Amino acid sequence: MDWLTKFPTISDGTLRNLKKAIDDGFREFTRGYGDAIEGFFRRWTLLIWSERLMTRTPWIIVFIVILLIVWLPAAISAS
Repeated sequence: MDWLTKFPTISDGTLRNLKKAIDDGFREFTRGYGDAIEGFFRRWTLLIWSERLMTRTPWIIVFIVILLIVWLPAAISAS
């Protein structure tokens, strides 16, 4: 019953090998299919534009805009 009370662990070497395998697999995937995926999402320019806008805008401005978007319908419906 030791397996029931003892938390499972993984050795550092096994964890390092697992991380390397995942990184290598992701790297190969992006090298092989990266251009096709980029081309597919290039059609969704609004999505890419909004992502870039949100990631490049200071967080406080994004926060204020979201607050205004939430507050405005509440203020209109209360009137």
